[in-house]
Amino acid sequence: MQLFPGLEAEWYEFHDAVMKRQAIEWLADNDLVDEAEAAAAIRAMQEPV
Repeated sequence: MQLFPGLEAEWYEFHDAVMKRQAIEWLADNDLVDEAEAAAAIRAMQEPV
């Protein structure tokens, strides 16, 4: 049973954006990618609604 069938696609877009941002932050926090590149990648992402 879906409570809000019209929102499923939007939910997954929001979820994916948040997970990508957290992954980039984790990589930067653990010195696995350059901090400036991580910040630029986050800035380039669209904000989840």
